[in-house]
Amino acid sequence: MVGGDPGMEMVGGDPGMETVGGDPHEQSLCAWAPGRVNLMGDHTDYNQGLALPVAIGMGTRACMSYGKTTGVSENSDMSPLQVTSDAQVDPSWTGFVEALATILRRLPDTHIRTCGTVSTTLPIGKGLSSSASLEASLALAMGLRGNKRSLATVCQKTEWMATGVECGLLDQIAVVFGKQGHCMFVDFSGKFPDVQYVSLPEGIGLSIVDTGTSRSLQNVAYNDRQSECRKASELVGPLGNLVPGDLGAVKNALLDHPQLFKRVRHVITENHRVRQLCESFSTGRFDTKVISETFALSHRSLSGDYEVSLKVIDDLVVAIESLDGVAGCRMTGAGFGGCLIVAHDKHRVPDFGRIGSLEWWQVETSDGARVLT
Repeated sequence: MVGGDPGMEMVGGDPGMETVGGDPHEQSLCAWAPGRVNLMGDHTDYNQGLALPVAIGMGTRACMSYGKTTGVSENSDMSPLQVTSDAQVDPSWTGFVEALATILRRLPDTHIRTCGTVSTTLPIGKGLSSSASLEASLALAMGLRGNKRSLATVCQKTEWMATGVECGLLDQIAVVFGKQGHCMFVDFSGKFPDVQYVSLPEGIGLSIVDTGTSRSLQNVAYNDRQSECRKASELVGPLGNLVPGDLGAVKNALLDHPQLFKRVRHVITENHRVRQLCESFSTGRFDTKVISETFALSHRSLSGDYEVSLKVIDDLVVAIESLDGVAGCRMTGAGFGGCLIVAHDKHRVPDFGRIGSLEWWQVETSDGARVLT
């Protein structure tokens, strides 16, 4: 465990106890929440493992008001739409509004704002936590008051209700707990994840590349992977407790379950890579060797052992790794499409145009979800 390293900090005690929310007497309230990219640690959150996410400057803004009717419109080129509890509506993001309203109405002493607008700078369905960003910004604007833990938990329950996917807390933790200039070392082994902030090394730049493949957790094997890991944990114990030195014993225990062993091997080695990258960042040095090795091994594991990548994505990773200035490239998010995270020299942004017509963004780090004043 890396805890206690001087490069890591717990700000003001447990950051999860920091209060969030606005004045319930305000007629209208606006809130904003970032998206996130995961530098390392995918599919580890629901396995009591480790992750190293960072909140980014692209995000979602929600402005809500008290009113006699219920309606949420989208500030974009699309036509405004009304959302009511007894209607099936498109686009699918409105399901999050309904799920969140249902959950908030169950909370004591919570007055819900039900009319407003949402807008976002995040690409939808690309693995950048657009849904968690929507959940957090809406929850605050609609009237949730509490602490960061309660906000993250409400957002997770909203995701479960809206999608039927029992996701871990990674995305919600990242968008709620984000801190500018830092990534978050998140340990999911406890009742509630432990969050410590790690300063990003001077000189590191982060860019996101759209692979051109959209993803939807409802349409992929996310729940299947969770089920496989639960079965494996029944045979070898909690996966988050295992370390690379246990791989031999785990392989013997799962001789009759080769696919389960592959899933477990990813979780074990991914947790180890989180520790390696975190320890490297804690020195304050932009160590391109460590980044290159951990990113490459992580993507290979996600593709081969966890089987959540696609050939087009694997090929694009190889192409980007060859560009000048690139320290590392890997898939970020749940997989089966979405985006890549590219770590590079901040002053030498890779020439992604050499590969083809790619959509990409150089991103800055951000603080987490908050009420706007």
